[in-house]
Amino acid sequence: MVAGEIGVGEQLLGRWVALERARTDDATTVLDTSERAELERSRVENAELRMDREFLKRAAPSSLHLGMKARA
Repeated sequence: MVAGEIGVGEQLLGRWVALERARTDDATTVLDTSERAELERSRVENAELRMDREFLKRAAPSSLHLGMKARA
């Protein structure tokens, strides 16, 4: 018995399982069409922002270096 192995009563374990099942059933929802479209737009925007960030990370050291030379 699992309840005995973890040191709790069967009824308590049963309640925990029922609560967890109810919690996960409530959290599982299907996206409607507009939510799915928004999710896709957000994923595309996120990918674009990641590419921009990578570009800026690579460009920043050389830009900083040039800016320091111009001031000197």
